[in-house]
Formats: sequence, C-alpha cells, structure tokens
Amino acid sequence: MKLESAKNEIVVLTGIPGSGKTTLAMRSFSKYNRINLDALKSRNKEKLEICASLGNSRSIIIDNTNMTRQARKRYIEIAKSHGTRIRSIYLNCPLEMALKRNAGRTGRERVPDHVVRFYNRILQVPTIDEGFDSVEVLGGAKEIEEGPGRMGTHKRRKIEEQKSMDCFLSSHQCRS
Repeated sequence: MKLESAKNEIVVLTGIPGSGKTTLAMRSFSKYNRINLDALKSRNKEKLEICASLGNSRSIIIDNTNMTRQARKRYIEIAKSHGTRIRSIYLNCPLEMALKRNAGRTGRERVPDHVVRFYNRILQVPTIDEGFDSVEVLGGAKEIEEGPGRMGTHKRRKIEEQKSMDCFLSSHQCRS
C-alpha cells in the first residue's frame, strides 16, 4: 500500500517527539515538500512556504508535533481555502518508546524528557470533525518499531472519512 497520493494534498503528522514523524516524512513522503516549523523558525515563513508549494501544485507534509486541534486548524483552513485534500496521520507511539528513541538523539535534536511527557499529556488525537478528509493511525510498538520506511507492509486504519468537502474558506488565508 502506497502512502503518497497522486493528487495534490497536505498531510499533517501528529505525534509526540520521538514517535517517528520525521522518519516517516523522509522515507515515505520523499516527493512531498516537508514543512517543519523548527527549520523555518517562524509561522509566517511556514505559511509562505505552504502557500508557495500549493501554488506550484506540490503536495506537502507537515512535520511538526501538531498536538492539539488548535495547532492543526491552521493547516485545515489553508487546505480548504485552496480546495486541497488534507489528511492526518497520527503516530500512536507508546511514551516509553518515544523516550527511548529520544535518548538516542544528540544536540538540538534531543528533547528534554519532561517535554516529551508534557506533549504526551496534552495530546488531542486528530478526528475527522476537525475538517480532515481522512484520519489514519499508525499504532502499537510493533507497527512503529518496524519503521515507517516499510509503510507498504503496515495496516493503515482509516478512523473516519469525510464524503464531501462542502466547507471552503476564502482564498485570503495565505496572504501575509
């Protein structure tokens, strides 16, 4: 089963630090423009990059923790304003596994353990009623440990699917 879509889309990853978001983005979505707020350093640069990609009919993968509905809302609004499909992939990683992976990181990549635990506490699992066209879950230690690079062998579970996109916002969403 292939994760990349033939159509232009935005994929929003959700998961605690150490859950495998960046690995998934780089291995399974290599043709997508990977957007990461830590790398871009500002929401304005992030928004400009997203809009430029959509303007060039390029698919995007949002590689941030996206822990809350509010954090994900901005991407849903941009997608709807462009008439672009948007889906969520939630990496349901056990806390202990994320902490173990994080312990293997060095430098700026390493997140303090208390921050990983905090993100785990505030996590709001993505749902279709937020405005996603679909929500998929990668979960369980075995599924995540096998590695996102082997996504074709994973069972992807669509929790919910929206049949129509009847809510479009005005195109001013991407203006600075």
